[in-house]
Amino acid sequence: MHVENAESVKSVVLRSGALGDSVLTLPLIRQLSVLGPVTVLTRDGYFPILRGMLPKLNLLSIDSAKAATLFNTPDKCWEPIFKGASVYSFLKDEKGNLQENLRQLGMKTYRQLASRTKRRPHIVEQMFYDAGLVSPLNLLQTSQLSHLRSGAGTHFWIHPGSGSPSKNTKLERLREIYESDCRKLPILASFGEADHRLIDDFMKIFSNLKYDLIMPENTADLLSKIAAKAAVFLGNDSGPAHLSAALGIPTIVSYCCTDPAIWKPAGQDVIIKCQISRWR
Repeated sequence: MHVENAESVKSVVLRSGALGDSVLTLPLIRQLSVLGPVTVLTRDGYFPILRGMLPKLNLLSIDSAKAATLFNTPDKCWEPIFKGASVYSFLKDEKGNLQENLRQLGMKTYRQLASRTKRRPHIVEQMFYDAGLVSPLNLLQTSQLSHLRSGAGTHFWIHPGSGSPSKNTKLERLREIYESDCRKLPILASFGEADHRLIDDFMKIFSNLKYDLIMPENTADLLSKIAAKAAVFLGNDSGPAHLSAALGIPTIVSYCCTDPAIWKPAGQDVIIKCQISRWR
């Protein structure tokens, strides 16, 4: 089926979700910016990533009380944002309330994009198809944030956690992957708020190796530290892995339960390690 390029000058992207979901949306947002001004409603914590890619984006908080009115009785102050705009929404709108409210605010077109899927092809390719946009060349091999990287990095960065314990590779396997790397760089291990229970086990499994632990305060802190310190990244299907790949850092991702053909990070130097036979 042939897909036409969008003709709209003004675009609005509605995107909630986890860090990895936000990073995977960067190629779409960049392409929309070629057509004209783009407003993105997303979580405040992801603003540094989006500004790092395109400083002139108009960024608004999707978690604000003002944004909540879009599902009820939208404030007229939204009209300058939505009037004449093509809207690309990742938000659930089963009853159509959001779409109807945006229509009343004067939006031009509305496209519903999938946030989660179990079907191939890659989720980023699906975004472009559902948005009615032609995919640019090397879509999945392009690191959207590579210009933010400061130097080649000095550490082998390991992020043992993820958004779900079912995604986590055994720590022994992560050590094996690290030891197979000829560079033998010092380890910098990062842990998010949900990963603290992994720290003791990590310290046991990596006990006779040189490592430092790091707990980034927020997304901006994670972004700056990975960009400055990581020479190579090792982790699971997680937000930090997608962020690393977007920065152009050599990224090794271990998959336990999700399909890498759908969820592989988009970037120029990504290696997949599959732990289940059906993805081999």
